[in-house]
Amino acid sequence: GDYKEVLANLKSICAKVTITGNVSKEQLYDFYRLADMGVIPSYIEQCSYTAIEMMYFSLPLIVSEVDGLKEIIPSNCALKTPLIFGKNKAEVDIDSLQKNILFFVENKEISFEYARRAKEYAGKNFSADRMARLTVNVYNNLFSRFHRGQTFSIANCKSEPLVSVILPVYNP
Repeated sequence: GDYKEVLANLKSICAKVTITGNVSKEQLYDFYRLADMGVIPSYIEQCSYTAIEMMYFSLPLIVSEVDGLKEIIPSNCALKTPLIFGKNKAEVDIDSLQKNILFFVENKEISFEYARRAKEYAGKNFSADRMARLTVNVYNNLFSRFHRGQTFSIANCKSEPLVSVILPVYNP
């Protein structure tokens, strides 16, 4: 969101960079089809549907090693860029990011293999049907415990995921 530093450093290459802001889904998908690789240099990433979309569009991925992306994308489906943790902030390791980008540019066959594995992984793990089924299973498990009179607490979860349900409503 904060483009000030990016824009300040683009003077010599500004004609080669496009910052779009919000775009339609169709235009975003056109960008994915035109792209040579997907790069997500985030230092905070909770759940990235962007990464999943890039996987479905067969883009070789370069992502930050952050929570969320670490759980979503296995190492054989993307090159990972570490973070550097300072006293008051975290930053993407720019040298590593640059090396990863150049590696994919210089090694097309390897980048295609990463993209193929990522698309295959996304197809097996992130279909809307599968994700909906897993979500419903979590709710059914919770409801069956409730109906058996079992008290639900974090101590009862053990290896099962803890789910927060937020229902925004509007009452006109």
